[in-house]
Amino acid sequence: AAALLPPGSLLLVVLFGLALMPRRRFFGRSLIALGLVSLYLLSTQYVADGLLQTLEPPPVDLANTSGQAIVVLGAGTYFDAPEYGSTTVNANALVRLRYAAHLYRATRKPVLVSGGTPEGAPTGEATHMQTVLERDFQVPVQWREDQSHTTLENARLSHAILSAAGIRRIYLVTQAWHMPRAELAFERAGF
Repeated sequence: AAALLPPGSLLLVVLFGLALMPRRRFFGRSLIALGLVSLYLLSTQYVADGLLQTLEPPPVDLANTSGQAIVVLGAGTYFDAPEYGSTTVNANALVRLRYAAHLYRATRKPVLVSGGTPEGAPTGEATHMQTVLERDFQVPVQWREDQSHTTLENARLSHAILSAAGIRRIYLVTQAWHMPRAELAFERAGF
């Protein structure tokens, strides 16, 4: 499956072009050029950002939405961070937490952090996320779900916690590239 996605698929195009060179020189060269140029373009920040923006919806007026709680999904762990003297969240998780803090300040909705130990850490991602939100962003965390290992488990276990509090509509915080899958999982869980 990895060969069908970039960069694997583009390398396959280049290899196919090389294989065609002895018999169909022009077509082989064209495939090689197409594969290499595409590989370069997809590696640039400009093209990568442009493609990610196609996944992002237009900005929403937070005052006119009906979310009852903010759910922040874990994004990974920065193990034994020497500058902090302990394990903490990684850069992707920090981006999510920063937006969750912004969302909390705009809506004052309660926050649930969700993330277990998919990388085998002794402490779940949710624990580190809670620490960062409360200590660094001064945002209280009302619920912590720290048993999940996948996005599907994030959704199912978060729903169990929030449905007990009567919450059915949420603000889901993750990255744009992850949102379509996460949104589907959370809708199927009952949000």
